[in-house]
Amino acid sequence: MLLIRTAPPGLARLPVGPPPVAPPLGLLHIASALRAWCRTPVDVSLRHLSVDVGGMEEVEDLVRALDPDVVGLSGLTIDEVRTLECARAVRKAAPRAVVVVGGPHATLNPGRCLAEDAVDWVVIGEGERTMASLVDALASGKRPEDIPGLAWSGPGGGVERSRARPFIADLDTLPGPAWDLVDLDLYSRLYNFHDLPPLAPPYAPLVTSRGCPWRCMYCHNLFGRKTRFMSAGRVLEEVESLVRDRGVGEIHFVDDLFNADAGRMMDICDGIIDRGLRIKLAFPNGLRGDTMTHEQIDRLKDAGCYSMTFAMETASPRLQKMVRKRLDVSRTLDNVRHASEIGLIT
Repeated sequence: MLLIRTAPPGLARLPVGPPPVAPPLGLLHIASALRAWCRTPVDVSLRHLSVDVGGMEEVEDLVRALDPDVVGLSGLTIDEVRTLECARAVRKAAPRAVVVVGGPHATLNPGRCLAEDAVDWVVIGEGERTMASLVDALASGKRPEDIPGLAWSGPGGGVERSRARPFIADLDTLPGPAWDLVDLDLYSRLYNFHDLPPLAPPYAPLVTSRGCPWRCMYCHNLFGRKTRFMSAGRVLEEVESLVRDRGVGEIHFVDDLFNADAGRMMDICDGIIDRGLRIKLAFPNGLRGDTMTHEQIDRLKDAGCYSMTFAMETASPRLQKMVRKRLDVSRTLDNVRHASEIGLIT
């Protein structure tokens, strides 16, 4: 089984700078789910085009060398052309391989992916359980069409879909990302979503929740309008494992809304402090500024936070209402001032 993140190729070979190159968290979760949940043992390889090839012309050689039975591609909408080019390269290099496309773009536009003849299946929504079930079905000769969360080409080029797969309610049931498949030291030398070199490399990004209760008009709805959380205890286990087993010195929390549950956030901070995890924390994403308090900001700093992004989008109350974010600008600015006064990068 080969998983490929179809990002711009060759970025790791260029001078450090934008665009960012981060460990592919979505595929790392897929990889760990395949290992944990497939009834048939799965040998999983993972490749990131920004890191593992210098150009698209190298993809065929990469696939040919691994000779996979199944190839899973994941990309954003901005990567659509590259994803489909990658699918064609896979088909040419491994004609018998089953090609599966998932991720944000495939979820929102399955028909555009399936218009490419080299694509066999599209995974819609959260992919962990769907991919594990699909690989098991392919290995045993069962009908994949009965698996929830799939799309495929029907007669006449139409898009056929199985029933929708419900969201994973308890994120604690997910196995942790397959960190052994990536070189965190390498990624820590590359430009990251935080826009700053890590203070305590190597760093690791974490997503500890899915979904957001707000309804900003410009945002995706891939994970639903209800936030689902990993428990504070599970988050602390993951952080402690990264520190102990991977030598990680810095965590980047990249949830859509890390502070959706303020109590959980404070429990995570307390746990980091109580366990003596002397790490750095940064928030490139996912802190709503008007629901924060000075006490919460102080606690984040005590836990190791040195930088936080306040996602304002606009300081105009009129535009806040228009985009349906409805952020309290004055309260957010008060929290920005407080964070800056206590030494945080904002």
